[in-house]
Amino acid sequence: MILMRLMFLRQQGISQVTKKLQAMVVQFVSMDRMF
Repeated sequence: MILMRLMFLRQQGISQVTKKLQAMVVQFVSMDRMF
C-alpha cells in the first residue's frame, strides 16, 4: 500500500513538472514571437 502511494505521488510530481515545463515553453515561444 505504501509503495502504491509513493508511485502515485511520483506520478503527480512528474505531471506537475511537465505542466510547468509546458508553461515555460509557451511563455518562451510567445516572447520569441513578440520580437
